[in-house]
Amino acid sequence: GKTAALAAIVASARTSGNIVLYLPDGDRLRKLGFYIEPNTHLEGLFDLPVLAKEICSQLLISHEHDMGDIMVSKDDLETFLSKEQRLRFYGEGNEESDVSIVEVLQKGSASNTLSSGCYGAAIHTLMNQTSKPFVVVMDEFNCYYDYGHYFHQAY
Repeated sequence: GKTAALAAIVASARTSGNIVLYLPDGDRLRKLGFYIEPNTHLEGLFDLPVLAKEICSQLLISHEHDMGDIMVSKDDLETFLSKEQRLRFYGEGNEESDVSIVEVLQKGSASNTLSSGCYGAAIHTLMNQTSKPFVVVMDEFNCYYDYGHYFHQAY
């Protein structure tokens, strides 16, 4: 019943013009991200690049046409991407600048190396913009209160 209700809420919100990040499988997020790796730019944080890549793809599939006018600032990209990642993101010789969130999500959905930083910059931008309502819907919420199944020597 709860899962069906959340799916209906997601469909209704999307029809009403909301951008919705829908995470229907909390248990997968908790333990099936394949691997974690230390964030190379933000000390003490760990990334789930495979899941970040999938979330970037999901946002593009569901909302590419809704987000065309939303821009990710150069400063936000500097916050979430290391210097080496920004070089890869922008391409060698290109000047760093504000970028469409669609381009950020496209690059995040195409690369495990960039996915976590692109995911972070996109979600930060969506949470702080005011032009379109942004909603996160997470099913199986109780899974987040259990232990994670990831291991890394630095974790």
